[in-house]
Amino acid sequence: MQEKIKSYIMKMQNASAPVKAAFWFTVCSIINKCIQLITVPIFTRILTTTEYGQYSIFVSWQSILLIIATLNIYSNVFNNGMIKYPQEQDKFLSSMQGLTTSITLVLMLVFLCFRKPLSEFIGLPVFLILILLVEIMLTPGYELWAAKQRFDFKYKKVVASTIALVVLNPLVGLLFVWVAREKGYARILSVLVVQIGIYGAIYLNNFKKNKTFYNKSFWKYALCLAIPLVPHYLSQTLLNQMDRIMISNLCGTDKAGIYSVAYSGAMILQIVGKSIQSAFTPWIYKKINAGQTKEIKGVVNGLILLVGAMNFMLICLAPEVIAVLAGSKYAEAIYVIPPVTCSAYLIFVYSMFCTIEFYYEQTKAMMIVSVAGAAVNYITNDIFIKMYGYYAAGYTTLFCYLLFTIAHSFVMGRALKKQGYCNHIYDMSFILLFSGAFIVFGVLMSAVYAHIVIRYSILAIMGLCIIINRNKLHDGLKNILNKKNA
Repeated sequence: MQEKIKSYIMKMQNASAPVKAAFWFTVCSIINKCIQLITVPIFTRILTTTEYGQYSIFVSWQSILLIIATLNIYSNVFNNGMIKYPQEQDKFLSSMQGLTTSITLVLMLVFLCFRKPLSEFIGLPVFLILILLVEIMLTPGYELWAAKQRFDFKYKKVVASTIALVVLNPLVGLLFVWVAREKGYARILSVLVVQIGIYGAIYLNNFKKNKTFYNKSFWKYALCLAIPLVPHYLSQTLLNQMDRIMISNLCGTDKAGIYSVAYSGAMILQIVGKSIQSAFTPWIYKKINAGQTKEIKGVVNGLILLVGAMNFMLICLAPEVIAVLAGSKYAEAIYVIPPVTCSAYLIFVYSMFCTIEFYYEQTKAMMIVSVAGAAVNYITNDIFIKMYGYYAAGYTTLFCYLLFTIAHSFVMGRALKKQGYCNHIYDMSFILLFSGAFIVFGVLMSAVYAHIVIRYSILAIMGLCIIINRNKLHDGLKNILNKKNA
């Protein structure tokens, strides 16, 4: 066993840059989720379901306002800029920070002019919204810096900053909640204070290092690419957050809190998938740019299989996950986990499709797909939450993400045809068959939650399959680790 561990360590040391980056970003994600898993049970027991609902509503609005204020430029727009301006990457980063700062300052001015009605609409006090806007102004500084580190496959500083965030966030949160009377608002304020501190330091350092606030050509390029994507990003965020906002309005803040715990449990592994996708996006970009697309298919199949297996195990363990996370007062939330976890898997799949779409700048088609998906989610939520309660939100979300994934597969296929590809870069037959089986069996698992023997037997069978195919899995991992030309 010791020799095998040494062997894997040696292979990791000799692995390609994207593999090392993916590994460490995934480790960060696991640490992040472990800390959350440790602290969520504490917060759910200290806070009432209504107070936890307040925090979940804040998170929803934070995600929405972040896109409006920053245009999500630090995402794929930034990756495209790294390819387009290879000799001016640092200036491009600083200029993008200047652009997002300018937009956020305008948003602050608008809020100050209409603070009372906007505060009532959002459901948060004016002072918290102002602090939130300061945090939003500083966020792109951190995200742009982290994206640049990922693009260069540099992970050490990102790992260090991530660990600082995931350790300080719950510690400060527990301190604030412990001493405050308004515990829901205290939890919100603790998140903002920690992120402003860390993001602010990196934000100032970016300007100090690069000294470029405005560049006409950079701003024009980014705005032309980002503005059509705002409906896309906003629709994606609404698809993620609309459930809790509508449940709060239709069923009460306490039900939004219960649903939020289930959603958090179901999305435990989404951040792992996102880290993998973020780490491999620059690798895919560079392979396409070099005309070396044959290697992509096998790697993506392996990643999809890995993410699917982890999510299915989470579905099997839903009763235990909720019991640990929140206790008996949230027990009814277990039936939300299967559809939402299936949604988390589909998010990973269609994000891989979007990687190709972003590379070929298919922003208009992506916008149409995203807006249509958000509209369908709102309509189905409005109908089925009223009819069946907050449980229905999980299934309407799954339905919309399924439509999302299908639509993005067509957009990606059309983009590839325009570029002269006769075949897909990805193995679409495998993705279709595996995803279909995953969703069917994942949803059916909710029928056997009361039967622990059946659930654990399924997990045992999965474990046995892994043991039987360990050599194939080992060879697959070795194949990825040995891609030194990535």
